[in-house]
Amino acid sequence: AIPPASGAPLHAGQKVAARISGKPAEGVAQEWILGTVLRQAGAGKYMVGDDDDATGATVHQLIAQHLVPLPLAEPPTFTRAHEYTESSPVLAMFPDTTCFYKANVAVAPSKRRERDYMIEFEDDVDADGRN
Repeated sequence: AIPPASGAPLHAGQKVAARISGKPAEGVAQEWILGTVLRQAGAGKYMVGDDDDATGATVHQLIAQHLVPLPLAEPPTFTRAHEYTESSPVLAMFPDTTCFYKANVAVAPSKRRERDYMIEFEDDVDADGRN
């Protein structure tokens, strides 16, 4: 995947992985969701809508450090130059949800026919993310 430019400000409509709760330093698990930037809310702050809420009522004000911009495009061909390597730690969307969880890359797209990653979630038993 081709990520947005590093340090670039987020813009309305941009998809993000948004950390809406959790403080790892205090031992509280992080909760990451799929969100859409609605607007900037001051210096380094953004209003982010929860993509799982069809009504659009769930909105979070988050600091930029709690947002990870999602890739803007997919490369025409996957090569090692622009993909995560095996065993790389990533945040991955659990199948059939809009929540992100810690995972590790099991197989990169350049080693598969499909244009996606095989990943292993931290608390899961198989490489396809299903229990």
